[in-house]
Amino acid sequence: MNNSFALHLWIIFISLITWGIYWHLRQLRLFSGTTPYKLNQQKGPERVTAFYFKLIPILVFIHFLTYQFFPLTYLEFSELNVLKHPYAQLLGLFIMYCATGLIIISQINMGQAWRIGIDYSDSTQLVQKGIFNYSRNPVFIGFILFLLGYLLALPNAVTLTLFILCTALLQVQVAIEEAHLSHRLGTPYIKYCENVRRWI
Repeated sequence: MNNSFALHLWIIFISLITWGIYWHLRQLRLFSGTTPYKLNQQKGPERVTAFYFKLIPILVFIHFLTYQFFPLTYLEFSELNVLKHPYAQLLGLFIMYCATGLIIISQINMGQAWRIGIDYSDSTQLVQKGIFNYSRNPVFIGFILFLLGYLLALPNAVTLTLFILCTALLQVQVAIEEAHLSHRLGTPYIKYCENVRRWI
């Protein structure tokens, strides 16, 4: 195992967990007094997507820990030799770094409007500044790119499955969230959708 490669993966994971998730959640709790984590409050189809959104990060990290500490077990994950190349691995790391940066910048742009899941109990702010001038869902783009990079960095049946599953679930979640925002915000959000793409 390449120690430098593993170090880069540790840096990416720690950056995403500490800055992109924990620190931002903590700051919002301090400023608003409530948690922006709303996945435990979902019902219907959202309950299904919420379950997988909680499960996928755990599976990704378990997969990485298996690669790091249990290499013989990792070899049983059916590597995708067609994607296994040093340049593909470097490209994967680059995409993961960019995706982590995109997620963090998007969360900063959202400020106190950032939520994990839909908050039905609070008024919703329409964020149009920064990167939201170019995409309606940059955080979700970041997650898709992150798992694409992870697939290129460690190509096997597990990472391919996680990438496909997350991409499909985000399509469903975006449709649910945009329906909610259209109902809650009305004309301003509809005009925003007309001017800014859903993805890129």
